[in-house]
Formats: sequence, structure tokens, C-alpha cells
Amino acid sequence: MDLFFTLRKYGWEPYGASLRKHGGTVYIMARKDGRDALLMTGEDDPLFSGMHWAGGACKICGLTGANCEALRERFPFTAPVSLHGKSVTIGLGDRLGLCTSAHVAALRGTEVFPVLGQQSTRELLLTGRTNRDMMDATAWQVFRSGYEGGYSVDGDHRKTLAEILEAIRDGVTMITLDCSDHIEATAYGLSSSEAKRRCAQAFPSELLWLWEEHYCGKTFPIGRAQSTAIRRENFWQMLLTYGGAVLFAESIYKEAVLPCGRPISFELSIDETEMHTEDYAHYFIAAELCRLGVTADSIAPRFCGEFQKGIDYIGDLEQFREQFRSHVAIADHFGHRISVHSGSDKFRVFPCIGKESGKRFHIKTSGTSWVEAVRVIANCDPDLFRRMVEYACEHLEEARQYYHIDAKASNVPTLEAVPDQTLPRLMDDTDIRQIMHITYGALLQAKTTKGTPLFRDSIYRVLQEHREKFYDTIRCHIRRHLLSLGVARQE
Repeated sequence: MDLFFTLRKYGWEPYGASLRKHGGTVYIMARKDGRDALLMTGEDDPLFSGMHWAGGACKICGLTGANCEALRERFPFTAPVSLHGKSVTIGLGDRLGLCTSAHVAALRGTEVFPVLGQQSTRELLLTGRTNRDMMDATAWQVFRSGYEGGYSVDGDHRKTLAEILEAIRDGVTMITLDCSDHIEATAYGLSSSEAKRRCAQAFPSELLWLWEEHYCGKTFPIGRAQSTAIRRENFWQMLLTYGGAVLFAESIYKEAVLPCGRPISFELSIDETEMHTEDYAHYFIAAELCRLGVTADSIAPRFCGEFQKGIDYIGDLEQFREQFRSHVAIADHFGHRISVHSGSDKFRVFPCIGKESGKRFHIKTSGTSWVEAVRVIANCDPDLFRRMVEYACEHLEEARQYYHIDAKASNVPTLEAVPDQTLPRLMDDTDIRQIMHITYGALLQAKTTKGTPLFRDSIYRVLQEHREKFYDTIRCHIRRHLLSLGVARQE
């Protein structure tokens, strides 16, 4: 208590949950003049660089990359680990680098293992961040919140060897390999003979012989009273569609994941296509990965219906349930878990995912915390929110090159006519929610004619000034996801 009194006397607001001791040193994070710092008293810890204060009795350390490396060394619970052996895991994207404390609070009392840092190359580009920025922001907030339950960091939707090597070098503990550039999406529109001819051009003859011998016209058990069949009439289309993705996954795994010398969770994403993944195609991919010595912790198929950004599932629930059950049976057969991408706000299918998976799944949420942050801005700074929505609508077509959504700017009402108190509820409107979901890059990167940030500083200022409301909004929204999935209890 004396330490807290002293810090407050000098204008610092301590984060009580961060208080830790190591040897003769006391560590605590605190905030002053809108900035966080790591403070220590007692014996000096030479791992951290900083300036001494109060006659040398206290050391103030900035939240630098070097000090974050020291933090992970001194307090290993702030360092990420892989997802090996975990049953229920959730990816919690944080485009702002502010949401980890709220995400941790949402997980309290559950056995869900979190991926607290999760950004794709696309998101890093659009937010102007790096892998290290993502990892350091996560580690500092883990320490600040007092969370010691472990977490992972995902180099999400990486498409090239260079991107994956960079992410692994920077310390990620999970790689999600986006295979979309190696999936021939038009193959099922070809005749069997044409698909076979193109397979002969794309793959070695001995490999084609092996694939045909092992899979063509065969039926495979995938669980109790369940099986899947790879029929001759669509065998060559399947090979042409997914054969390249399998070989790409093998090369990445053996050139980047295996040689790194530490545990890396490896997820295969085959969901970035217009066509849904047939169960027999999932079986072929999983069987080939096993044959090739590739250990996939999870595979993300493309499910029926639509998993558009920021809104609920669009499609037939019973069709989804039947298809999802088959994919789970295949995953159980080979020992990996099903991964559900674009899982934000898919409340219609969450109960099915939780039940049919036997609570063995990974689900990715990405922009939902950003969207809920925008809701807080609507509540706390209506004029800023109106300007953000107007700018987002103007730049919607630029954002569409990265994301598929149905939203139309023409459906957004004139916000000047909307009362301030009504604005937060607009974030439940499908069009506005989707537009704000995908235009985060335009908003965060926008500059005035003088080159200063147009929105970024104001966004961070409002969320920092209303931290309690911001954290509680994010916590409640993520908690709602967990409750619907059946992996958390009502508080």
C-alpha cells in the first residue's frame, strides 16, 4: 500500500494486478500523462533499461522492444507458447493493440486457451504495424493484467515462405498457412478428362499414380457408422483443386516450421475460396499431410453458407450442422482440430460448433473487438464517430479488394439526422457494422493534407479516456461468444 500511495503522490496510477516480485526487486506497471511504463523499486534489475527517479529509489522503464524481451525473459508467463495439446482455443485479433486486457477478462473462469496476438500480413499492412509491435503490445498487456494462464501468437494467413520465416523469426508460436494461391478454384467446372490432363501437367507422374492408387473410387471410414467416398467421377477435379495446396503445405512445413527448433502450431487454411470444402477433399488433404510427415494442429475448411465479416452466419443451419459433423469426424480420425475462420459474431452456429466438435476446436475472431471499439466511440464522441462513418463509406471500395461483404454505403443513413444517443445502436446495423469492420486500415492510416493522422490519434485518445467502458464493452462481447459456444458459464 505504501508503494501505491507513493506512486499516486507523484502522479502515477498503478495497475495493481501487475505487481510482481523477483529477488529483491518489485515490478509494477503504472500510467502517467497518458502513457504506461514499467516501474521497479528495490534492487536494480540490469535486464531493463530506464532512468532512475526519486533519488534512485525507483527506475522508470519505457515499453520498448528491448525491455519487452527482458520482460519475457524475467517473467516467462509473458512469452507466447504453442497450442499443442489444447482442446478449445480462440484467436482474438487486436488491431489496435489495446484489447488484450479485456480479452483476458472475458476468458476468466473458462478453460479456453487464447491466441492473444493474431494478425495477418494484410492486417499488419493496413494498420501500419509489425509482428514485433503485435507481440510486444500483447506481452505488456498480459503482464499488466496479471494473467499467467498462457497464450499463443498467430502469424495469421501467411501466404509465402518469406512471410512465414519472418513471423517465426519474430517469435510467433502459431502459423496459419493460407493456401488460397495454390487452390485451383475452377477445377470442378472442368470435365474429368480435362482435369486429368491438367493434373498431368501440374504434378509428377509417379505422384499421380500414387494418388490414383490410394484414393480413386475408395471409401474411407471416418468414425462410428460414418464414411466418406472419393468417387471416380470427381477424383481428378479434386486433385487439381487441392493437390498444389498439399504440396505447398509440405514445403512450408519442412522448410520453415520444422527447422525452427521450437514448437510451432501449424494450421492449414483452405477456406479462402468460393466453394465449400467437401468432406472427401478434407480427408484427402489430411491423409496426404500425414503421409508426408506434416503435423497439422488444425485445418480450416470452407463451410457451406457465408461467414462474412462482422455479422452472423448466412445459410441453412441444418446443412451446416450435417457438414460440420462430417468435418469433425475427419479431424478426429486424423487427430487435428477443426478451425472456424471469420468466426466473429456467428452466434447462429456457435451452439452447433461447441456441441458437434466435442469442444475440440479453434475459432478465429479478428475485427469484432475493433468494431466494438467503434461502438464505444459512437457512445463517447458522437462527432468523431460521424466523421469516421462518412470517411469509411467514401473509402469502402478500396477496402473491398481485401474483404468480401454485401454491405452498401447507400444503405447508411445521414448521420447528422441521427440523435447522439442512438448512434451506438447503429453498430448493430448490418451495413454499418460491415463497413466499419473492413475500413479500419483506411481510418487508421488516413492523413490530413499536412501529413498528420486524421483519425488515429483521436481514436486512441477516446478509448484511453474511456478505458473502463472500452474494456467492459470488449469483455462482454467476447464473453457472449464464449457463452454461445458453450465453453463459459453465465456470470
